[in-house]
Amino acid sequence: MRRRWFHCSYINVLLLIPLCCWLPLHLYLRLGSRTGGASPHPVRSKDSEILGRVSDVHHVGIYTGSHGEDGWENNAKKWRGNIPGNIADKTGTSADETDDVKRRETKLAKAADLHGNKPDVVRLTVRRKPESSEVDNNPKFDFKRTLESAKKNIKSDLFGKKAQIPDAKKIPLSAQGNRTSPFQEPGYRWQRDGPGENGKPVNLSPLEEQNANASFDINRFNLVVSQQIALNRSLPDVRPPRCRFLRYPVTLPTTSVIIVFHNEAWSTLLRTVTSVINRSPRELLREIILVDDASQPNFDWLQKPLDDYVAGLPVSVRVERLKSRQGIVAARHLGVAVSKGEVLTFLDSHCECTKGWLEPLLERIARDRTRVVSPVIDSISDRTFRYSASTGLPLIGGFSWLPEFTWTVVPLREQRRVKYDIHLPLRTPTIAGGLFAIHREFFHRLGGYDSGLKIWGGENLQLSFKVWQCGGSLEIVPCSHVGHVFRSTTPYDFPGGAEPTVLRNTKRVLEVWADAYTRELFYAMTPVYRSVDHGDVRGEIALRDRLGCKGFRWYLDQVYPENGLPFEFRVLGAIKNVGINMCLDGVASRRGGKRDVYTDAALELCHGSGPGQVFAYNMRNQLQHNRQCLTVVEGATVARLSFCIADEGRNANQRWKYNSKEMTLVNIRTKTCLDVKPVEIEEDLFLATMNECDSALSQQWTMHNITIRGVS
Repeated sequence: MRRRWFHCSYINVLLLIPLCCWLPLHLYLRLGSRTGGASPHPVRSKDSEILGRVSDVHHVGIYTGSHGEDGWENNAKKWRGNIPGNIADKTGTSADETDDVKRRETKLAKAADLHGNKPDVVRLTVRRKPESSEVDNNPKFDFKRTLESAKKNIKSDLFGKKAQIPDAKKIPLSAQGNRTSPFQEPGYRWQRDGPGENGKPVNLSPLEEQNANASFDINRFNLVVSQQIALNRSLPDVRPPRCRFLRYPVTLPTTSVIIVFHNEAWSTLLRTVTSVINRSPRELLREIILVDDASQPNFDWLQKPLDDYVAGLPVSVRVERLKSRQGIVAARHLGVAVSKGEVLTFLDSHCECTKGWLEPLLERIARDRTRVVSPVIDSISDRTFRYSASTGLPLIGGFSWLPEFTWTVVPLREQRRVKYDIHLPLRTPTIAGGLFAIHREFFHRLGGYDSGLKIWGGENLQLSFKVWQCGGSLEIVPCSHVGHVFRSTTPYDFPGGAEPTVLRNTKRVLEVWADAYTRELFYAMTPVYRSVDHGDVRGEIALRDRLGCKGFRWYLDQVYPENGLPFEFRVLGAIKNVGINMCLDGVASRRGGKRDVYTDAALELCHGSGPGQVFAYNMRNQLQHNRQCLTVVEGATVARLSFCIADEGRNANQRWKYNSKEMTLVNIRTKTCLDVKPVEIEEDLFLATMNECDSALSQQWTMHNITIRGVS
């Protein structure tokens, strides 16, 4: 009997030993260390002050690791035990990293497991959050209620910073549509289970649509839709295929992301910041700097609520404020002055960065500090917030006859240079100006922006001309995509008026960077320039001379030979129809109610005040406006404006013969005459049509030459 008892006890002991070893380890891994201190972030310095306690709070926050959004998802799987091995850093963590770093990463993994392992939520610190399984398996889980329970206290986030939990009940007043009316801080959406995920459009109910229309003019985009979309909403991976497998050097420079805003919506501003944090390698993102260009007092969520919010973020985010409205140039200069990153990355305040957006930009600058690089700028609808990605070769920047920035197709010479590879960076004559990166040293060497430029307008052309003419280059990088909410008009006030401000800024750019004849050509096409006071530009001219910058004709010949400026022409000026006494107008021309690659040619009342009604009857007998020519399309009765074709073997439908005696314009290919017809839905708007020649007054046209430096 004793022997049997001993035998049973021996077996029991053998069975209990592994259980005793496994159970504490299992509890430790599941519950985390309760010793009271959280490990510092592995990328931060050892003496970082951003330490905190995780023993009594459940943090549901923006991912705090160094791998961006994908790193969060992959590591969450590893922490659950689905994938063996250590945390993988695709962005440059060496294979032989020290045991100390590994130990800290392991602690961070345990802390993340403690706090829910939920990669799909931009997170706040709350007192008690249900286990991740409860959130996953219970569709009735009310995250808003969880926020409500947390409102009562100020909590500490994972790094020990204090953050005031915002009021989730606050919603915008949909009221009067008055842009200056009070507009409360909107509510929050964190989980990726709502509308707009994967960049899809959001459709509203009739009542929501009414509210959206009432508040649309506040920011000139749909605030109701924006507030329904999660701040960290998912987006498709829109990069060209090979970009997804590229590996970048481990020694890329760090960057400061500078975002200027004025009266910005809470949801779009925070979505911009969130996308930067979640989709940027932490070791490359030195800081985010938000510069408030004197937002109006009734946009009160951009004051203390914004300060409180950014104080709890896992990266350094600071808010700087201008006391008076000065514009994008002064605001960006302020951001640069307080920044510390090696590279300056500028973003607008209504953007969404996509996966892998940052590394390609920094890699190009690391190879050549004189490069200024821009991502491919995808469109986010101002109505539905649908994310529309560019495919194939992206558009590059150019400028019009005003001049103002325009998008244009990649010329054949550039396609050949990159061997038709859609993955390679493209040289661009200009950049849009809202989204780009530049090395700090090169920015300072160029003298930054012209500080005489006020509010908005012209600064993108000024920087583009300066970069190219003073030894740098501009590129658009197809492996980097950032979405931008494109608006039809600006919602902001311009002290002194929008048009005078833009004209003044543009004239400053022309006075400094254009040669005398080209400058006179612009002034002849837009006579109002002559009466604009552009201020003192002697300092900018002295800087240009000190830097030894090349002339504007070099820029046009070597960088932008497709510029389309009418240096050679038979007639340059307005083309007026005798029958209706109206002029061809490139601005009025549209297709389907909007500008397009092919636009129906239209006529409006003659005004003679700008380049919209200036056409060049060029040496190839084309009627040219900017880079478009009046074109007869087979099967269409309406003449169109489409891209000019230089090859005379292919452009017969763009060539015209002007009979000065009969005052007719006859198309070379069709032998039909240019005519007009009214547009039923719009008064004082006519379309240019093609008809058989019959000497009618509606087929008679006069050409009016402008004067350029005494040459008529």
